[in-house]
Amino acid sequence: MDIHDPVCRDIKILKNISPKIPRKRVNKNTKFIKKMDNQALLQQTYNQIAKEMLGEGNEHFQMFAKPINFSWPVAPTGQESPQAYQLISIMPKWSDVASYDPGDARFFDAYKSVLSHLTFKVSPEKKKDMQDLKDQWTTANNEVSSAEGEINSAYQTQKQNGGEVFATLYPSITKWLEGPGSAWKKEVDVLTAIALSLGDDYNKKLSVLIIGNDPLADAVAALVTPLPTITEAPRGWTKVANAGGVLEWQPLFDVGTDGSTWRSKLTSGTAGAFTIELDASKSDMGFDKSWAEAKAEYNESFFGINAAGGWEKMNLNESDSSVKVEISVKASTLVEVTPGAWYNGGFVRDLFRNTGSGWTIDSGWTPEKLFGKDGLLSTRVNQLLVVYKQQFKITMSSSTYDKFSEQINVSLGLRIGPFKFEGSGGQISTKQDTTTNTTVITGGDSSDDPQIIGVTVAFPGK
Repeated sequence: MDIHDPVCRDIKILKNISPKIPRKRVNKNTKFIKKMDNQALLQQTYNQIAKEMLGEGNEHFQMFAKPINFSWPVAPTGQESPQAYQLISIMPKWSDVASYDPGDARFFDAYKSVLSHLTFKVSPEKKKDMQDLKDQWTTANNEVSSAEGEINSAYQTQKQNGGEVFATLYPSITKWLEGPGSAWKKEVDVLTAIALSLGDDYNKKLSVLIIGNDPLADAVAALVTPLPTITEAPRGWTKVANAGGVLEWQPLFDVGTDGSTWRSKLTSGTAGAFTIELDASKSDMGFDKSWAEAKAEYNESFFGINAAGGWEKMNLNESDSSVKVEISVKASTLVEVTPGAWYNGGFVRDLFRNTGSGWTIDSGWTPEKLFGKDGLLSTRVNQLLVVYKQQFKITMSSSTYDKFSEQINVSLGLRIGPFKFEGSGGQISTKQDTTTNTTVITGGDSSDDPQIIGVTVAFPGK
């Protein structure tokens, strides 16, 4: 692939239309007000949600930069909603707190990929045949990795050269692949389909040939995608509609509580109610613990406003350290997510510890390379953190309110970190205190949809 391919010419167009912004002259005597950064509010939010919903010391929480509405329909029996499946089946990247990155990798595909780096004990007569097929599978996986690397390199090059216009149009590689990079995505999709087909073929034959280890043979056989003609779901499989609406077999993920049950549970009472209090004047709260190595990155404004149908930044705390926020949640719950019967946790644990029999890890590979931070099978979604009917109260200086009052008064919604408050201008009320020169705005979420504000992750084998 060539980054000068015609599919990339959009960037040249963007560069040509990008306006030249004159550099402002700075008066050296000008007194600047230090901008309040989002880190303090982000860290306070992270710690307090973790404490209220997960308990002290939980290090596996990954908070979303923006919430996800639980608004997808309940799927028919034997199926899973595409929106739900998209969230629960991914393998989250090791990303900084509040920069949750689902990536493109599916947990199931990564689990299968691990098997391509194992040698199983089979009869001598079939050993060469299996090795040849395994080599084909490995080569196909390598071609996918190489193509993905070239795509990422091309995106980063265009992002670097494209300036603000490119960053606005294509803030993520996913958006870019839907546009200028679509031709490359098609090529990777073809290579991926070939690799998955070879993997299915290998596992199908291997499950018959594995010597003296019936549980292991069963585990390998469970990874083979059912034929489209099969009408009754095999154990560990379900059907999910693809982008074109066609039902396809997908590996099942067990959700501890179905959507209609959590909605009923959340709307019927106050279980899990909590309140968090944030203070912009507290400059460094720190992370108690974090699976992302206690780092944080927050590319979104901590405050956002929905004006004229689109979300905009609203940096209330840009130069106002008096900003205080109180968020009350009427109800909350944790929804467990576990891989279905196709996943053999005992086998994965043995692999991680490099114990067990009937297989060996290929030369050049180690348990750390298979399961560590940068391993093939590094993480999975373990729980969804769900909240319902949030209320907010923001206290700020009256001068800060005056700066944003027009946006606030016509807003269709407000976002504070991972919480979103949908409604209309009537949902926000304002109260000014002339004695202290402060303004308080209050409001709440009028939507009946719960919100998913983050996940906990689990680490295979550990």
